[in-house]
Amino acid sequence: MNDVIGGRSSDLPLTSYGIEQAVATGKAIRDSGMMFDKIFCSTAFRARQTLDAMGLITDSAANAVVYSNRLEELSQGAWEGKLRTEIYTPEIRHRLECENPFFCPPGGESQHDVEIRMTDFIEQEILNRYEKGEFLIVGHGVAFKCFLRGVLGSCASMTHKLGMDNLGMTRLTYSGGMGWTLDWMNRHMATMQLSVAVK
Repeated sequence: MNDVIGGRSSDLPLTSYGIEQAVATGKAIRDSGMMFDKIFCSTAFRARQTLDAMGLITDSAANAVVYSNRLEELSQGAWEGKLRTEIYTPEIRHRLECENPFFCPPGGESQHDVEIRMTDFIEQEILNRYEKGEFLIVGHGVAFKCFLRGVLGSCASMTHKLGMDNLGMTRLTYSGGMGWTLDWMNRHMATMQLSVAVK
């Protein structure tokens, strides 16, 4: 585990290895024949770099991309960049256990805040606008996990038990009658992304 608390860090770039992964992932997606009706991407620099490196945006599809800060990572506020050992005292750990998903670091967001932000975005930009389609969301691990925990109706402790890394692609299907279904999770095809189908 990283010794430093992360969070948004919206200006951080991908590493050269991250770019290589994104390029290879984009090729794998294109080779698979997977197509998207619209692509949504976080405004964080590393997310935009990921999407660009994947090579999924053609000149004719440029208008099919929506960039939004509502897809950014969970904000850790004043804690970002601080050492975990400095912040996560026994008292703070106890509060996290008792108050999650509503615990909020100073100047940051709670898991519940992020769940609502992500859910509202997907409802407004996808479910309320399209009767069907295939949609790609390029964003961030903890934000996706907060959204998943919410739509799956899991307890707050599940957020950090959901495996989702920088190579993981997760597919959800939404049906008006059935709601959300998790088709598969954390397949190593892409960096920081979520695929949503609407039926």
